[in-house]
Amino acid sequence: MWSTPVFGAFQHPCAVYIVGAYSAAKDLGQVVRDLGGYPFHIQPRPTSHIADFFLKTFQPQQFEETFEFSGRPDDAETLAGQLPIPPDALVLGSGTGIPEYQYLAQASSSLGYPILTNDPILNPALIDKGHFYDRIQGLEGVYVPPYAVSVDPNELAIAGQKMVGPLLLKPASASGSTGGIVVDSEHVLEAAQALSQLRHSEWRNRRMILMPYLSGREFAVNLIIHPGRPIVTGVWKYERTRVEGAVNRYKSDWLMDPRKPLAGRLIAVAEKIAGRLGLKVGALHIELMLLPNGEIVPLDPNGRLPGGGHVPLETAATGRDPRQLYVLSFWKPWELRHQPRLYERKQFASALFLSTDGGKKFNATPLLQVEEKARALGVMIEFSPEYAHGQEMQRTKDADTVVGWYKVYGSDKGTVQQLTELIQKLDDTGAFELP
Repeated sequence: MWSTPVFGAFQHPCAVYIVGAYSAAKDLGQVVRDLGGYPFHIQPRPTSHIADFFLKTFQPQQFEETFEFSGRPDDAETLAGQLPIPPDALVLGSGTGIPEYQYLAQASSSLGYPILTNDPILNPALIDKGHFYDRIQGLEGVYVPPYAVSVDPNELAIAGQKMVGPLLLKPASASGSTGGIVVDSEHVLEAAQALSQLRHSEWRNRRMILMPYLSGREFAVNLIIHPGRPIVTGVWKYERTRVEGAVNRYKSDWLMDPRKPLAGRLIAVAEKIAGRLGLKVGALHIELMLLPNGEIVPLDPNGRLPGGGHVPLETAATGRDPRQLYVLSFWKPWELRHQPRLYERKQFASALFLSTDGGKKFNATPLLQVEEKARALGVMIEFSPEYAHGQEMQRTKDADTVVGWYKVYGSDKGTVQQLTELIQKLDDTGAFELP
């Protein structure tokens, strides 16, 4: 007989529903199965490009069943009838701005199903930067910049007159710098009017946020939340470059030693934010910026496992799998009591994002050159492409189309750095684009 779910303290078996698809969730079904649970997959919108790509990498045997949900907010009864077992956890993947995700979250909440990740109903601070900044005001050691949030371009234009320097205008609910526009105070009205007319899959609402355009070094702290003190699975240093027409472009991320002083400061800020957000179980991927004056600014909270290669690299470089800790946090939290709070970096690791402005075709030929160099250096690599050779790469509004992810790791920092620089050079010179 199936057990009655009691969130965080239920009997076997555990039913986990993974909604949609994103890089960290790709292997989550197998993790649940390996731990003795029952993973299911719900696909709200199988026609989206990102979902199509990741679904191709899913292994059907990971799941008991895969089915679609396309109901409306009042379709809780339909949802209840579709699910063969009441969920002990419902994990939302990427795309929570897509209406079907919002309907699913609303229906799940009305049924009392526990939602993990970026719950748009119970924890709007995780998906809206305005709500997020409202929530973390007054935290010691955390700098919250001036900001204004509104759906009205005129209100934002008035607020912009009180701000100094270049300003960043973006959808309040979009992740990272997606949809971001850098403007001066005199042109906020026109920019906000234009932005308000756009439609983007990450717009969970129509709110826009205006704030100073900040310049500094970017980082991310990955946490597993459970009844004890958060477990740190990774502290990452980001490398970004400014691109014409975009706020920034991904370059590479480097896994840091958590016992270094700077990493310690970043972890302390992330733990304070986690405490204020009030999550009980699950994961947080918190992006931060270190300003030239030494202040730390929170950029984005994300109530999910990190994407972009962080999870497999943390597994390879530290010896513990964040996906397993994530599942245990809501299934068997008592098993995390004796987990070390900090990880031990046993390998040097970098994650690279191949980027393009879009509109060109993907060239996979340089992948062989990278593989040969990796073998010669004794460095481990993995590549996760989003496009096949010769396939046209989509153009996005923020001029930052991710072509694929490289994961590089090894015991010697110099050789990992050397291979990372080779991949960056190939990417910068357009080698991954067909003429």
